[in-house]
Amino acid sequence: MIALEDVAKAYGLGAGDAAPPTVALADVTLAIGQGEFVCLCGPSGSGKSTLLNIIGCLARPTAGMYRLDGRAVGGLNEDQLAALRRDVFGFVFQRANLLDDASALDNVEVPAIYRGVGRCARRRRALDLLRGLGAGDRAQYAASELSGGQRQRVGICRALMNGGRVILADEPTAALDAERADESLGQLAELASQGHTVIVASHDPKVARAAARRVELLDGRVVADSGAAPADAPTSAVPPPAKGAPLAVAAAALRTGLAAIRRAPLRSTLAGLSVAVGVWSVTSMLGLAAGVYGEATAVIGRLGAEMITVGQGIDMERMAPAIELTRDDVAAIASLPNVYAASVRNGPVGTVTMRRGGRQTEVGVAGWSGGTLPQWLWKEYEVAEGRHLTAADDLRKADVAVLSAPVRQQMFAPEVDPVGETVLMAGRTFTVVGVFAPHTIFNTPLYRDDRGFVDNSVWVPASVCEEWPTPGGIGNVEVRVRSPALVERTGAAIRDLLIRRHGPAAEKALVSLDGDTLRQHDAIMRNRVGVLGGLGAVGLLAGGLGIAAAMLAAVAQRRREIALRMAVGARRRDIAWQFLAESMMVGLIGALAGAALGFATGAAVETAMTPVAFAPWVVASVICGAIAVSALFGIVPARRAAAVDAAEELAAD
Repeated sequence: MIALEDVAKAYGLGAGDAAPPTVALADVTLAIGQGEFVCLCGPSGSGKSTLLNIIGCLARPTAGMYRLDGRAVGGLNEDQLAALRRDVFGFVFQRANLLDDASALDNVEVPAIYRGVGRCARRRRALDLLRGLGAGDRAQYAASELSGGQRQRVGICRALMNGGRVILADEPTAALDAERADESLGQLAELASQGHTVIVASHDPKVARAAARRVELLDGRVVADSGAAPADAPTSAVPPPAKGAPLAVAAAALRTGLAAIRRAPLRSTLAGLSVAVGVWSVTSMLGLAAGVYGEATAVIGRLGAEMITVGQGIDMERMAPAIELTRDDVAAIASLPNVYAASVRNGPVGTVTMRRGGRQTEVGVAGWSGGTLPQWLWKEYEVAEGRHLTAADDLRKADVAVLSAPVRQQMFAPEVDPVGETVLMAGRTFTVVGVFAPHTIFNTPLYRDDRGFVDNSVWVPASVCEEWPTPGGIGNVEVRVRSPALVERTGAAIRDLLIRRHGPAAEKALVSLDGDTLRQHDAIMRNRVGVLGGLGAVGLLAGGLGIAAAMLAAVAQRRREIALRMAVGARRRDIAWQFLAESMMVGLIGALAGAALGFATGAAVETAMTPVAFAPWVVASVICGAIAVSALFGIVPARRAAAVDAAEELAAD
């Protein structure tokens, strides 16, 4: 099964003449059959552990040939060697080399993780093995709570997890008392009788006597060999469990990462906190920027940027309106996507005399079809008394009116409530239903005439204006868009609609919008959002540095664990993915904490100072960005973990 021909191992070959190489093995030729119980004997430094590591594919020989089941091992790559350690070999170490914070059951199932065996199948087999060696009642105990003998039993179970055709034990009794040492030797002998090939490296004469075959080494050479196995040795070992799906390896990597986070709460908390601060800064900055942007956009919308004025236009050849707008046109415009409301505005249709009792004044009559308040670029009407005109007033052509503040002052005494009173205009009686608040512009001294009044407007339903003594049809359609950002798109849709309804003449119709203001506003605000987001991203990068520092410290502290995982079959990329997954999980936890902190800060800032808005895509992108940064800064620690020399690290025991 195992054949070595003139195998040699030297260290320091690339150091130059100033540091001559150290020869650990020289010209070792050895054959070991299936089911043998072999003890590699010799004093410390004789090359026993080095030979064991070469047989177990933890180290490569610098010369000679090594064949396993007739297959040359020297030409295999790192992944293929890891597969042999995983599927063929099982290691039993001097002090068991268990993961102290993990349970006995978790320790036993580690080799099956890298074979892709599902969690349930792994645990069932691990528990069966523990029960078989009398340690089933200790399955849930942490390894640090087990005695020396119990730890060694767990180590043997781990070696058998994937079948363990070849059991390699390095000084398995050195850390045990006499009784436990005899028990451990008995278990190894029993495994050999079941068909496992057992190779033990030890300088203990008791171990040598217990083995069926003794191979003695001195200064890296085989100096004595008691002989081969008997001809009737068993020829097959316990079959390994079936190989599972690769997803099981990924899931196990995530669980391993979470377990590592739990085992080092302080380090993980500090690393996660660095990410949390970064995410908090990004979230807060973008939330503040989005809140200011939203408020500024709303103000610009109220000033008119969200309004589109649709007029009949002028045909200069005929000196007449280009088209005649109809109520059907208004309804069609109102049904367009992104349109919040479309209202008719007439006038002023002319100046008439308003009379009430002994009072009278000249007023300009304008029509409005009701609905939302009329809002334009720089003015906004608010009703101070009563109500505004409604769509119902327009539909039934009601004789109702809303007066401007100056008209109310001229027609009614201060103590009189004008709402419900009547006035006379153009031979028709109108009931006053509301009064506008003093206008912010027209009520200033600059706009007052010699009487002190300028804003002498009166608003009546648009349908009434259309039947006024000097009717002019529908003057303009005021279209309110759902968002200022949609104004230009909606304006183009309105023009297309009018051309379809009125033909080419509608190209001369007036579709007026204020896109320049919005575009300039957007450009300024987006630049500010970019600056604030960039400042927050600096904090996120600082969090990534915290992740890198914490994970590098973790690699330094867990080199023995890494070497152990490699010995039981983990590939270098499995180790790299494990540490990368751990970095990403720390980043995710920190990102969620930072986002929550950002929400809390935003609520406090909004209450005290300025609006804050958190768009869902911003929060999601910040969290994903934090995970990406954690992965990026986790690459170096992951690569360093994957580069650990398992044989060298385990030899330092």
